[in-house]
Amino acid sequence: MIPTNFYKQETPLNLMNIKKRFMLSALFFILLGIGFVSGITASFEPCSSCEAGGGQKISQVTIEDAINLYSYEINFDLSGDGEIMSNSFQNFLGSDTSGGTTGNSTFHTAYQSILNSSSSGVNGTGLAFYLTYNDTLTVTLNSAIFVFADGTEETISFLAEESGGSSGGGGGGGGGGGSTTSSTEETTSITVFPKELEVTVVEGESKTMALSFTNDGSEETNLTISLGSLASFINIEESTITLSAGERKAVNFEFIPKRAAGIITGSIKFYEGTNLIIEVPVTINIRSENFLFDVTITNINSNLGPDEVLRTQIDLVQSGEDKEIELILNYMIKNFADEIFYTESETRKVTGHDSFIKETDLSGFDLPFGSYIFGIEASYEGELGTTSARFEVSPLKSPRQINKNLIIGIAAGLLVLTVVTFLIVKYGRNKGKIKRKN
Repeated sequence: MIPTNFYKQETPLNLMNIKKRFMLSALFFILLGIGFVSGITASFEPCSSCEAGGGQKISQVTIEDAINLYSYEINFDLSGDGEIMSNSFQNFLGSDTSGGTTGNSTFHTAYQSILNSSSSGVNGTGLAFYLTYNDTLTVTLNSAIFVFADGTEETISFLAEESGGSSGGGGGGGGGGGSTTSSTEETTSITVFPKELEVTVVEGESKTMALSFTNDGSEETNLTISLGSLASFINIEESTITLSAGERKAVNFEFIPKRAAGIITGSIKFYEGTNLIIEVPVTINIRSENFLFDVTITNINSNLGPDEVLRTQIDLVQSGEDKEIELILNYMIKNFADEIFYTESETRKVTGHDSFIKETDLSGFDLPFGSYIFGIEASYEGELGTTSARFEVSPLKSPRQINKNLIIGIAAGLLVLTVVTFLIVKYGRNKGKIKRKN
């Protein structure tokens, strides 16, 4: 005998169960998303163990409590006199990474990502990078963006202000940039700071910069220095470095441009026996003495794919009396083997100041993955000024692209969930109709 309330309960009960399960599933995913917002953060403080030169200070950025971290972007506000002279990435994300910096006189941004898109993220606390800057410069930790291996991200704003020092002075500075460990390099207990050198030097003059080496191992190590193609531009006192266990030693490199003004790229290599263990990329911007323009560039997107468009902010500021000058701008893209992949020229009439964005489509250059510089040689009346900025070409997509894929994935998942829910509801109704017929 069929209960009198059978038809009133069967189908609504199934629908109710389906709705409850759907709501519970949605609540689960919401709570999961909320739960994923980890306690990750970043700190910025002076480096007590670092040796800074006169008028300089070295501070460090530490990432704390990371869970499955894949890439990060740290943003600073700058005020006062001075500039960021170097941004030396450490191996918190591992050795297979790509990173870089961007900024101007008011802000500085450092970013780094794991290159292997199939690998998991990093957990724990560790040193992300060192900043070297003038002690007259005020640096404020503004914000951080952390991207995790599953494509989600977290943004944190900071109110704490740090001020500190910097390296360098007028005309040039230490290089910023990410880890540049070559795939041919051997594992070593030797670390070097900074990991990249960029120097601007006046034609006919010289400038000395230092690399600091630390032996974190338990045995003495002997390093052989190879200047390669830079041998005619750099003088060194000795071609070998001996480091006792635990020893830190600074080595000076004197940059003497023995050619006309221009941009030179290369690398200094350090060998332990026959094994290459460290490679430091070098950019030398040589300018003529009487060049009366301050030319600065900033790569707006410094980490991009081989088929994307590089966008570069270019500022031309005339020194002295403002008068119309016809500048010839020669653009170029080079790697750190001093190979040129792109050149282009244009003429601009400038009175006082000119600022514009240059867009360069990389798709026609067939650039291998790696590090490059976008450079400008600006000339007028026989005088020449140079400047350059580093960028990375890698298969890793930017956080915006990761977010776009994440949104597409979520939308696809919701669509599938909607279809499945519809089919379950339809099945429940049909089941009720069959029972009525019976």
